[in-house]
Amino acid sequence: GVFIDNCGFGPNYEGKYFFTDYVRNFINVATLNDGSLNWISNISQFAPANFGQGIVHMSQNPRDGSIFYTNIFNGYISRLSFNNPANPTWTNEPQDTTIECSDTSVDDFTTWLISFSGIDQCGNAATLTNNSSGLSDDCGNTGSETVTFTLTTMNGTFITKVATFTIQDTTAPTFNESLPTDIAVGCDAIPTAATLTANDNCGTATVDFSESTSGTCDTLQIVRTWTASDDCGNETVHTQTISLEDTTNPVWVNEPSDMLVECSPTANDEFVAWLNSFSGTDTCGSASVSHNSSGILTCGNSATVTFTLTDACGNFITMDATFTIDDTLGLDDVRDEKLTL
Repeated sequence: GVFIDNCGFGPNYEGKYFFTDYVRNFINVATLNDGSLNWISNISQFAPANFGQGIVHMSQNPRDGSIFYTNIFNGYISRLSFNNPANPTWTNEPQDTTIECSDTSVDDFTTWLISFSGIDQCGNAATLTNNSSGLSDDCGNTGSETVTFTLTTMNGTFITKVATFTIQDTTAPTFNESLPTDIAVGCDAIPTAATLTANDNCGTATVDFSESTSGTCDTLQIVRTWTASDDCGNETVHTQTISLEDTTNPVWVNEPSDMLVECSPTANDEFVAWLNSFSGTDTCGSASVSHNSSGILTCGNSATVTFTLTDACGNFITMDATFTIDDTLGLDDVRDEKLTL
């Protein structure tokens, strides 16, 4: 005989003992007890006498639970199998799962694949399989896969359930360094922009830098922006505002200097060109030059001009220079002389 220790013949025969007699050729079923009173009880007929042709051996197939028996008189090996076994049922049914990307995301996916279970009609664990081929490559270390899970009994009946596992990245990257704070400085003390880097929980991160200047004088500002971005488009933005205090005078680039020219029809034009030939610069912006001359100078004369270099915030410096139109080629005045011969 053979002991049925599974659900190969359904719940009614689980744990029963199938046995036969090669002379009588029946197959009976017995319930085995613990031996405190009897070892065997509740013997019932499974197949009547003369069912077989000298059954001398019985064995259960561990794959599908069917029973094979040998007929010694006709040389046959025959099989008994359970007709229309029931489908298994889920005890922990596959469910869609979404997790945030982390260092353990791949391990979480592996655990998810084997975390579901079910039983056959006898309450024994059914076999769980899946068709997973690995997570798709989305962005960074994220990904997803839709998996078909199959729950199979030893009788070959099965059910399936489709579920999707998703690793998402909704977490923005973080900066590694201390972040620059808002400050107020003079235009001649603007600090160099900091170089920032960032890291991400789900891959790599890059940092872009931009700078803009706006306002004048009391509202003059430099705004510096660092933007950390990961592969999935999440961003972390840090902004530093530098308020500029313009108390510094502008400086000459082309400093006023004295000039001497000969008298000519274009001498005054040269004077005007000289008045407009000087320039300067400012650390906070631009600077303009003004003077106190009327722009008219005749031959034989000179003019000492005060030039003023002024920035946008009213800071200024002055410098004097002289322009001379020399008349060395002119004739003396006509004089009348009385001459007696």
